[in-house]
Amino acid sequence: MSSATLPLQALLAVLMVQAAAAETIPLPQPKPEIGVHTDKPIDKPLPQPATTAEPAPLPSADAVNPDRFGAKPADAAYGAFQRGLYKTAYNLALVRAQNGDPAAQTLVAEILSRGLGVPVNSAQAAKWYALAAEQGVPESQFQYALMLLDGRYVKKDGKEAYALMQAAAEAGNRLAQFNFAQMLVQQDPGDAGMAKAVSYYERAAATGLADAQYAMSQIYANGVGGKPRDDAQARRLLTQAARQNYDTAQIDLAACFIQP
Repeated sequence: MSSATLPLQALLAVLMVQAAAAETIPLPQPKPEIGVHTDKPIDKPLPQPATTAEPAPLPSADAVNPDRFGAKPADAAYGAFQRGLYKTAYNLALVRAQNGDPAAQTLVAEILSRGLGVPVNSAQAAKWYALAAEQGVPESQFQYALMLLDGRYVKKDGKEAYALMQAAAEAGNRLAQFNFAQMLVQQDPGDAGMAKAVSYYERAAATGLADAQYAMSQIYANGVGGKPRDDAQARRLLTQAARQNYDTAQIDLAACFIQP
């Protein structure tokens, strides 16, 4: 980072991110955007990061993490899902989902929400995500929280969305960690809100989530949220995000090399 403290512009202003993996549901505007909420005067705004506006590509079968569907994936159904036999996976999982299996409920919701082998049915997906969320599956808690914030397929409920996002974040879902941090900053702009959010950004950054790495780079660059200014840490995190083709991080990193 340059020797001068970078001024801030709405640190992490409002973006319910569809980061990196195909683990989110597209949300309409308005979206929170990475920036910096601060009470300090702004004399040179930072560029906004480019979180994908398009749905991320589906992961390959090998890349799908069965833990997303709960502690006990739906066995044969999950195996069919991995092999790309989505209609078979749906039929196998549906029976178990109807019998209350939360892993199967999550798998059914995933298939319906993406239209894998079956027509897209987001309203039905919401129903299954809700049932699995009640049983504590972090992926379903995260996805249903997004739907509650969105309000297209279920009635908007910010309070329940907050509780579910927090539960998923505490359970280790990295996208929930990032989004819950966003919610905390949006709820309480300024350094107090940032201080509450930092630990969630930090945990998400530690998993390699580029959005969170960029967020933490800005936090260290500006010494906010209870973190002392640390240019070395800021550059390290910025570099990590840039290496994942996070274009705002790449632009900021290039600026570091240009600045005297």
